Amino acid sequence: MIGSANDPELANMISGGTSSGITLDNVAGGNTVAGNLIGFAADGIAGLGNGANGINIFNSPSNLVEYNYVGYNQQDGVGISGIGSTNNTVVYNLIGKSAYFSLSEDAGNLGDGVEVGFGATNTFVGASESGTAGGNIVANNDGAGVRVSGLGSTFASRTRVLANTMYANTGLDIDLGSAGPTANVATNPGNAPNHAQNYPELSAAQLQVTSGGSQILVDGSLHSAPNATFRIDVYWDFACGGEAGDRGEAYDDIGHAEAFTDASGNATFQFGLSTAHTTPGAVSATATNAIGETSEIGNCIAVSTSPSGLPIFANGFE
Repeated sequence: MIGSANDPELANMISGGTSSGITLDNVAGGNTVAGNLIGFAADGIAGLGNGANGINIFNSPSNLVEYNYVGYNQQDGVGISGIGSTNNTVVYNLIGKSAYFSLSEDAGNLGDGVEVGFGATNTFVGASESGTAGGNIVANNDGAGVRVSGLGSTFASRTRVLANTMYANTGLDIDLGSAGPTANVATNPGNAPNHAQNYPELSAAQLQVTSGGSQILVDGSLHSAPNATFRIDVYWDFACGGEAGDRGEAYDDIGHAEAFTDASGNATFQFGLSTAHTTPGAVSATATNAIGETSEIGNCIAVSTSPSGLPIFANGFE
């Protein structure tokens, strides 16, 4: 155990080093890194970054990284790599934000917020496949929010990126492969990070506000592996614009539903998700396959309002 999720007196300030703040490279794994200030001065606001990653996991399995504040580091906030790095979990961290973020928003790392690469498998960044709890806040980083990378046969795979809050990163909030948006491919899965899982293409979204609550009705499509089930996560943001390739920003995960591909690998979907938002904003989505590989964040579309403020369905919901 490095630090503590429950006792602040056991937390560490791990800052100002010339290499990574914390490096886990033991093949036994099973470590917990919790509740630490990594890259910050003692006040939890000022920067005192480490010379490489804030947390570096290399060829080490079954580690838990939770409730840490990771900022101002010279490379990634959290880096996970190596074929021995399996079953690692990153949850409930603030990456690129200060410990007292109401006083100082921007504490970005100079690389990605989280990078999973070079043979790492079965990594959880945020919630499990069926869950909604565990999300990290990943913001203000000079690279992607979360990047899944690797080359040739050593790409990372089975990386779940679910139910996180991400914004103000220079790169995509969820990025596969080299930096920047990657187009969907006709033959999916492919030979690339997270097997190049295609993202859903949204075509319409509508906010429906009733006395019983609000929902956003989402229409879209997905082309991927045939006869398969996918988790579709929908993210709300204030507006489209500013993201490369007209992609969205994962500011607020408003929920998820399932989509099912046919024998040709095609799926169309329409579902409603309850939301606390009462202004339209914009939405984008990701797809996660049955073995836990999340796509890049997809195209951003503006949310419309239902005609005359009336719901499509009699009770406001499906």
